[in-house]
Amino acid sequence: MSAFPMSAARLRNLVWPLASCAVLAAVTTVQHSLVPGKIEVTVRLCADALGLAGVPALLVLASQDWFTKHRAQLRSWRNGLGLSSIVVLFAVWLLYWGMWLVSWIRPISEQYPGTLEWIALLLDSTLIGFVLAFALRGTARPQVISAALLMWACVQAGIYF
Repeated sequence: MSAFPMSAARLRNLVWPLASCAVLAAVTTVQHSLVPGKIEVTVRLCADALGLAGVPALLVLASQDWFTKHRAQLRSWRNGLGLSSIVVLFAVWLLYWGMWLVSWIRPISEQYPGTLEWIALLLDSTLIGFVLAFALRGTARPQVISAALLMWACVQAGIYF
């Protein structure tokens, strides 16, 4: 018998963060070790696809859970921090994919938006959204944390060096 029994709901809340950590670990591994090219491209494309589809889906689910179940019980400062994490991560997602779309439409430009300063801004903002997500409660917290980890993996997958 364990001293800390885990309920089924708590285990379900850990699935998305663990999967997001696995994606981030895979991207970090292919960036820092010598792997075959096909594996590297596959991992990067999977991270991009999960970032494109998974981040907004998780943020919508988290905001719905926060709005319907926990908003009334939380203090105003926690509501503000939690909502800020959702808004910051959604803004990072919009900016990243907007930059990608601009560079796809006009691949050669003097005003290329994917410079190192922009990538650093996206990663720092994702980190801020990750930290602010701890103000949330319930299912919204692991969903926003997972969205932040997926967004980090997505941005990191686009960095080639």
